[in-house]
Amino acid sequence: MDTDSDSDDNRDRGYFYWVQKEATRVSWEAPYIGDHDKRLASAILSMKKEANGTPYKNILPIIQSSGTGKSRLAHEVAKFFVTIPMNIRPAGDFTAYPYPDREARRVMHAAKKKNTNALLLSFWTEVFRIAAEYIEEFSPGTVFTDETELAVAWRRYLEENDRAIRRQLYARAKQAMQSAFRVVDTLDNELESLCPTRTIWDQHRRAQQIHERLKAKASEDGPRRLAAAIRSRLAHDFKNPEVVILIYIDEVSDVSTMELGDHQKTTVYDALLDSFTDLGPSEPIFLLTMTTDPFVVRRTGSPIRHQKPYTQLPFDVPLSGPLFTPGTVKVADVAEPTFMAKFGRPLFATRLLAAQTRHLHGVILETVSFALVKLVCYIFPYKFIHEDWASDAMIWAILSTRLHLEFDLSRSASRTLTESLVCSHMRLVYDMPTHNVFIDSGTSSEPLLVEAAAWAMNKKRIKWLVYLAKFAKDGLLHTGPRGELAARTFLMFTYDRAGALHRGTEEGRTSYSRAVPVVVFLRALFADRWHDTVLQSAPAGSLPLQDAFADAFVRFTHFFPHDGDGTLDVNDALAAMVRGCALLINPRRDFADIAVPIVMRDAPLDVDVMSYIFIQLKTGYEPSCAPDADDMDEIFNGLAHKHPIIHLVMHLEADHGRAAMAKTSDGSDGDGHDEEKPGHTCYKLAAYGCSPAVYKVIDEENKEHYASLLSSNPIISQHARQDAMGIAYVQRMKPAWDRIPACYDWAADPVLQGAESVEHPVEGVFVV
Repeated sequence: MDTDSDSDDNRDRGYFYWVQKEATRVSWEAPYIGDHDKRLASAILSMKKEANGTPYKNILPIIQSSGTGKSRLAHEVAKFFVTIPMNIRPAGDFTAYPYPDREARRVMHAAKKKNTNALLLSFWTEVFRIAAEYIEEFSPGTVFTDETELAVAWRRYLEENDRAIRRQLYARAKQAMQSAFRVVDTLDNELESLCPTRTIWDQHRRAQQIHERLKAKASEDGPRRLAAAIRSRLAHDFKNPEVVILIYIDEVSDVSTMELGDHQKTTVYDALLDSFTDLGPSEPIFLLTMTTDPFVVRRTGSPIRHQKPYTQLPFDVPLSGPLFTPGTVKVADVAEPTFMAKFGRPLFATRLLAAQTRHLHGVILETVSFALVKLVCYIFPYKFIHEDWASDAMIWAILSTRLHLEFDLSRSASRTLTESLVCSHMRLVYDMPTHNVFIDSGTSSEPLLVEAAAWAMNKKRIKWLVYLAKFAKDGLLHTGPRGELAARTFLMFTYDRAGALHRGTEEGRTSYSRAVPVVVFLRALFADRWHDTVLQSAPAGSLPLQDAFADAFVRFTHFFPHDGDGTLDVNDALAAMVRGCALLINPRRDFADIAVPIVMRDAPLDVDVMSYIFIQLKTGYEPSCAPDADDMDEIFNGLAHKHPIIHLVMHLEADHGRAAMAKTSDGSDGDGHDEEKPGHTCYKLAAYGCSPAVYKVIDEENKEHYASLLSSNPIISQHARQDAMGIAYVQRMKPAWDRIPACYDWAADPVLQGAESVEHPVEGVFVV
């Protein structure tokens, strides 16, 4: 990818959009990989059986962000049930496939008129009636062995001739429904003449009479007629009588915002669910609705009006064997877009495979720019890169993809934001709890999306840190009790700056995911005055750090939690190196909060070339601990040769604490050596402070923003009145206890009041 292009004006936009759409279409037609279709089909049968005729329990929403294979999954489930597919997506998305059913969408818009439920019920009736006619007519003379064989043939029939029959189905249903409009109006007028409207209850009673008559018609001409038509084409009775007919409606987000104007703010989507249930919850039918917008489901009152939402969509799909086999690739190979696209949602990998099959070279060249299109939800990637603007949602999406931001879901604004990021900016839904207050969501490790985010962060002239600090001050984020977010932020910026000399600019090549030499990274991390202290440090009997890690590389473009059973070894380092992430360590590991993977030399990636930089975060001058001999044995997991590791303790708020140990003028704690167990070499460093004097990436202009990220007391940092006296009075109310006069002026204890302070605050980097 040529990241230095001035604009997209010099590119053929028409070709760019055509080739993206073509890749999506070809990938749709490729063989389906995995068993998600079988799992969903089994889940549908179980839900319908357990529902036992309960209203709304034959409806299942599928909620997940873009590119996770919702539409393709529903299309594949149609191999197990005779299916009526419907797509009501608005026109205009140049990458979306399959194309929308325009007539069905027009019906949904028309349904905003009066008697919406009745009219939609009429639409369902006509769809079933006309589908029954097609079932009886297609492939004349063929007797199918079971409903699965019929379902496959029916699905193929609907796709033939550019979906001609599918278009006719909805065009005819719409025309029939328009006739129903006239019937409803006529019936309405008849009832009006018999019982003039005197009160709102008269109007309601008349609507109920109309609705009951349509329900009676639906019972005769709806699901039962279609089920009879299906039965007539089979050699034997149904294998699964619970579900004979499946209906899926793709892209329901739009109709969920079409309000009907009643006092309950009912939408067309609500009416759609009601009218489907009116067909008869005991009928052998089941409805899937699909959307990227979690609020669609929360608005309807989950789980009252449908089954618990289904979110388990494909991820890390092995399209052609394992995504990674140890010993087969080097660190440069894993930074290629074609490799990174293997991981995460299937959108990118399937499109690249289609592009390679059909020789769509434009797709391969524009892999990262297409990922950016999806991440920021903006169809002009080069224009976005080179213009000095971005919406808050775009900025949130980019920062969250790299920094693994944790939102404070006690805030309604945070809950709304996370749903927006799922809907339009590739955030994943892990679960939609039954309490229906918020969703469990996050940004998983997707290297290609991270590369796109890094491209935007390094090219757009936006003050990302200013935005991040503002978001933290607004109380939308958890910053961490020990400055976790601040540490992740300046480690990320350091990595980007350190990699500047190692980025490629060739067309089609990635840039920001390339590995960076360990020595270059450390030079970029610490202020110049500490370079010799760090690089010349050496445990007893060992080489200086710069020699021990002379051929080593780090690679981490993003951060991801490591929440295993407490085990952490070089196998985890290998996995992190392949995906390009640093690990956020489970608190049970007392010697590290962040683990940065190291590959010791440019060799095929395997456990025998892996090591770590372990970073421990502390506030003030808290005591720290490095990995001991048992930890080292576990980390290297029985390997005969144990590579050296680096253990760095970051005391990010050292200027507010008390010195824990004396330092010599050369920056060491004596001779600079610790006794090491034979075969275990650990380079131990400690950095005190969070300022330009310690870290090169922090300067006078942005240090106050890092200070905002360090604040662990939201009551104080987010208080509406930030004047010194006002804050002091808040602190006297004891929201938290700190060793300052405002908290302890009631106790005649100079220590509690913070009288014992550091005579000469220590700030810098030292060997320990």
